[in-house]
Amino acid sequence: MKKKIISLFVVLTFCISVVFCACGGADGKVEKNEVSPMGQEQTSPENIKEGSPVVDETPLTADEALSIRMAYREILKSENFTEEQIPFESIKIRHYYGSYDGVRVVIIDCDRLDSVALYPEYTVGGYVFEGVQRSYFMCYKDGEMLWLGEAYENGWLDKDDIKTINETHRKLYTHYYS
Repeated sequence: MKKKIISLFVVLTFCISVVFCACGGADGKVEKNEVSPMGQEQTSPENIKEGSPVVDETPLTADEALSIRMAYREILKSENFTEEQIPFESIKIRHYYGSYDGVRVVIIDCDRLDSVALYPEYTVGGYVFEGVQRSYFMCYKDGEMLWLGEAYENGWLDKDDIKTINETHRKLYTHYYS
């Protein structure tokens, strides 16, 4: 009986440690959809059409997610939000769309600001993104962060990238496109 209890305790301890290691973010908090690309089909090299954007679907590391959240907080501070108004733990990566030639595309949500779902649309490069506004659709590259539209205007992303991002967005937010 004593051996069974000890064995059960060891197995339970192992399972708990695996769950905490696999799910915890950089600050130890579990955040839904924080580091994995959403709604994208796997692309093998033989299926890529010439001229199509190559999307790196490798999930964000915890350090990358942390850097993106910190850069977003700096943008909020530059728009006169204080750290008390927008605590760091309230900033979450809601969806990660992948990396386009080093530009990581995310939707960030913050429970202290209006919800992403309150905004009807955001148009970039002629493509309409339903259910999101400019201040949540962000691009991060080499320590710098721009809104999706600015990243497009500054040449970080091209029209094909925007089209691919829009297709992914439509898969994620199908309820807006019915």
